[in-house]
Amino acid sequence: MKHAPKPRLWPLLTLLLAACGGSDLPAGMGPVGRAETPVAVAGVAPLLADDGSVLPSAPQAVPADGGAQTRAGRYATQAQARQLEQAMPEGLLRYALVGSDADAIAAARTQVGALLKDRGLPADAPVLIEGTALRASAALVDQLAEAGIHNTWLVTR
Repeated sequence: MKHAPKPRLWPLLTLLLAACGGSDLPAGMGPVGRAETPVAVAGVAPLLADDGSVLPSAPQAVPADGGAQTRAGRYATQAQARQLEQAMPEGLLRYALVGSDADAIAAARTQVGALLKDRGLPADAPVLIEGTALRASAALVDQLAEAGIHNTWLVTR
């Protein structure tokens, strides 16, 4: 007598079948590692909706330090940043700010713009900013928005 796979295995089986060409993926998903939009992964809220619009930031991602909050209020946890990177491996930019003074922030603003251009990404491509100095990273996110790079998140945890 054959037994059906346990329900918790269905998502894995769906992806495995799709990867080998044996099934169609659910709507909103592309080939593994190439989803058109991020798909929620076990307990990790996506940053973007299926239509590409920005979802509200998870409360645990919002910095407790008011000086480390951005004007746009877009924050991501490390898990959310990884999820977006996996969904859009060549469609976003992840940048780590080194330093915390005004010169470091100004140089980073220029570098982010140049990296977007060098990689052929539009100004509205998702940008993930992180750094050891959260206030400086938040300032960079705000300056990028002023420069027309609005689709930016501060990676906080």
